[in-house]
Amino acid sequence: MNIQIELDGRRLDLARMHEISLPIDFSMTKERAWYIGPPRREPVRLGDWVGSTREGGSVNFYNLFINPHAHGTHIETASHINHTYSISPVVNPLFLKAYLFTAAADNSGALDLLTLWPALPYDVQAIVIRTLPNSPDKVHTCYSNTNPSFLTADDAKRLANSGIFILLIDLPSVDPERDNGALAAHHSFWEHQLPHSPKPALIGEFLYIPDALPDGPYALHIQHPAMYTDAVPARVFLIPYI
Repeated sequence: MNIQIELDGRRLDLARMHEISLPIDFSMTKERAWYIGPPRREPVRLGDWVGSTREGGSVNFYNLFINPHAHGTHIETASHINHTYSISPVVNPLFLKAYLFTAAADNSGALDLLTLWPALPYDVQAIVIRTLPNSPDKVHTCYSNTNPSFLTADDAKRLANSGIFILLIDLPSVDPERDNGALAAHHSFWEHQLPHSPKPALIGEFLYIPDALPDGPYALHIQHPAMYTDAVPARVFLIPYI
């Protein structure tokens, strides 16, 4: 089988597609952020019957207890901050024009995007922000009570005004860990979407982008379950061009 996909005349190198998402792992002993503990998987118990082959049951039949924001890569709609918005995170189109950019924080903790703006393609639809430092240990980091870096509301606005409607970052949040509930970058990004941008605009958090992937343009593909809530787990892929 030979499948070829083009995005605006550029062929996608599917053989070098890279997953940049962090799975929800039920062997985790702590959350990745937000102080709530690890995800849980518990067998259903109905009288004497148990949904666990390990415990003698005929089949594995589990209840899952997860929080998309705390336990792995997720995407969220504006319903994360306002119940009147759509709660269906539909990614459209299937492949998006994305740009990968690496940023470090300044002394305030805000990410420095100064060199992004002259490099950003005019027709980009999604931005993927890799933050420094970027050790492989990042995939196991628990960010609770660490005050990681963040985006400013002005930069979130500028991203939205650039036509970007998918904002992805490798941190627990685009906003500071503690900001008294302001979530200024979330609000700014969603409030400044261009009228013609596809809806809903999405924010994705908790990625990991290896250093081997250079900054620059990629195609982006996002998979997620059919769930109606403010945030859902997601698989995210960067695809180089040929």
